[in-house]
Amino acid sequence: MMKRSAVTLLPRLAELPMPAKLVKAGDPWRIVLYHIQLLLECIYYCDAGCPYQKGAIEVNHELIRRILPKGTSFDNLTQKDVVRMMDHINSYKRKKLNDRSNYETFSFYYGEEVLKLLGCTPVAAEDILLKPTLLK
Repeated sequence: MMKRSAVTLLPRLAELPMPAKLVKAGDPWRIVLYHIQLLLECIYYCDAGCPYQKGAIEVNHELIRRILPKGTSFDNLTQKDVVRMMDHINSYKRKKLNDRSNYETFSFYYGEEVLKLLGCTPVAAEDILLKPTLLK
């Protein structure tokens, strides 16, 4: 699996437009922080107690709960566990996506290369496991 860090994403971030003052400064970490700020501005934050604002994310929550039932501790989860779980969930085909997976839909719009940079790996339909045994 590809290591996800600012260093591995820096070449892709450098392709994005940025203010001239950052380019002149030449500090790669300032450039990274600038792009992280841009990404955070694109995140949609829901109001507490308003699940109707979440839309389809509730389906992901239900799928996560198939693997990690209510009452399961998250304390021993590793990043590798979370990535594995989300690879399986994002490979699961959905009627709302015309029988495509989240992975396929994202790949169509943004390309396979971006998914690889993010460390996402598709799981074949016959190998998808949405049960607690996935993480054992």
